[in-house]
Amino acid sequence: MPLGYLSQNLATIAGQTYLLSFWLNNPVNTHGATPNEFLVQWEGNTIYDTVDLPYTTYTNLQFVVTATTAGSQLQFGFMDQPYYLGLEDVSVKPVIIPAIRAAVRTPTAFNLSFAAMPGELYQVQYKTNFAQTDWLNFGNPFMAETNSVPFTDPDTTSSPQKFYRLMLVPGN
Repeated sequence: MPLGYLSQNLATIAGQTYLLSFWLNNPVNTHGATPNEFLVQWEGNTIYDTVDLPYTTYTNLQFVVTATTAGSQLQFGFMDQPYYLGLEDVSVKPVIIPAIRAAVRTPTAFNLSFAAMPGELYQVQYKTNFAQTDWLNFGNPFMAETNSVPFTDPDTTSSPQKFYRLMLVPGN
């Protein structure tokens, strides 16, 4: 069975990064209904394609996409025989990718400043060796109040080196 499509051309800025967010569900009993398929395309490129979704309640899916032109097409493809899929609360909003703006080490602390998007939730993470597989959370997630987030690590003596990153917490 062919897919049905829903699409919209959005006013975007070439090179700008956006957060695409939407809620999807397959509401048919606990067994789900197959066959089904749900597809998401940004500027003609497939960023999500799943076949035979099981039963789900509404689930928030988020993707970071970048516009390559001054207008971007967002397209959803869908098919569910003989039932339906649910799609709600679609949004595309510009985001600032976390980036280090300044770094200063003093004898008693390491100070960083990150670019951020006001109103978004972030988590600082670190590791002491790039061979480590997992990043460790530094403190709790926090809401950015401005487009610049200051961060201070007062522990400059427990490890000869630390690597930091700022993660955008999904689902905010």
